[in-house]
Amino acid sequence: MANLEVVEAPESAAAAEVARPTGGGLRTKLLPLGFIAGAVIVGVVIGLLLIAPRFASQPADASASVSAPAPKKHESKAAAGKHEAGAASVIEIKNVVVNPAGAEGSHFLMASVALEVRDKAIDVRLRASEHVVKDIIMSTLSQETMDMLRQPGAREQLKVSLTRAIADYVGGSEAVTVYLPEFVVQ
Repeated sequence: MANLEVVEAPESAAAAEVARPTGGGLRTKLLPLGFIAGAVIVGVVIGLLLIAPRFASQPADASASVSAPAPKKHESKAAAGKHEAGAASVIEIKNVVVNPAGAEGSHFLMASVALEVRDKAIDVRLRASEHVVKDIIMSTLSQETMDMLRQPGAREQLKVSLTRAIADYVGGSEAVTVYLPEFVVQ
């Protein structure tokens, strides 16, 4: 038998470079991702600090908004007391929340009440005493039971009750119309 000798060929320099792993493989892939993540974080922070305050809503302390201008000071008392048809103003009391009678805290009623006022003198009186009007509304709504609020037509009955209560306060039921633009029973 013949003697066979195994001889290995020397590796070239180029082949050695290709076969040798580079030390920054994973590092070079993560570096651009880090820059992108950093840019996103900086963008969010700038957006929250500089742009978001421009879109902030009105302060929460404005629970009652008035959609008609207040009467002018130079207007005489006689002119303020005249009944002006077609010149109604609206006083809106927003987010009135009460517990119905007998609910023991397990249910609530949330409503916004709009008062359409057609008499200037009554309008001035209601605007000057919005806190009293809100108390009248809350007292009237909290007297109703859940059984009454579940009945068909309950919303209309509440409008009638609120109209009577406010008419008793101002002394004239024909000058005020009550609307319930928001009405939720839970």
